[in-house]
Amino acid sequence: MQLLSCMLQYPAAVPGPQLMQLTADDFGALAHSRIFEAVMQVGDPGSRSLKAWSDAVRDAAPTEIAGYVARLSVTELPTRIDRNTGLPEPRFAASLIARVRDASMRRSIDDVMAQLRQHSGDAEMARQLSARLLQLQAEHARLVAGD
Repeated sequence: MQLLSCMLQYPAAVPGPQLMQLTADDFGALAHSRIFEAVMQVGDPGSRSLKAWSDAVRDAAPTEIAGYVARLSVTELPTRIDRNTGLPEPRFAASLIARVRDASMRRSIDDVMAQLRQHSGDAEMARQLSARLLQLQAEHARLVAGD
């Protein structure tokens, strides 16, 4: 999960306002959700060294995924590092956040579509689900358009 690797390795590169739009539920895998929760629990690195902050995140994560957190902390990211700042380009982390949001939105749309198929005989439930589906599709369209 590149976003989590970026968050662990370059927390200053991750745009806070966009990050705050994510929730643990936006991550498809439970381990990723738990790591995201640990990062958010530990918060901003502040004056701590990157190693101390990363260790705090690993300690805040469930024990069974601590090794995974450690691996993500050193996984190479497919981006160039700015020589002056020592950080990835600003749009890199923003694009990773957008990808997580997009995948989450697609999962939500798929879930509602599956529910709609299951409740095809219940007109009121189908109406409610159809309205929810239209809402999700509109939100997804705005996300894709960059609004």
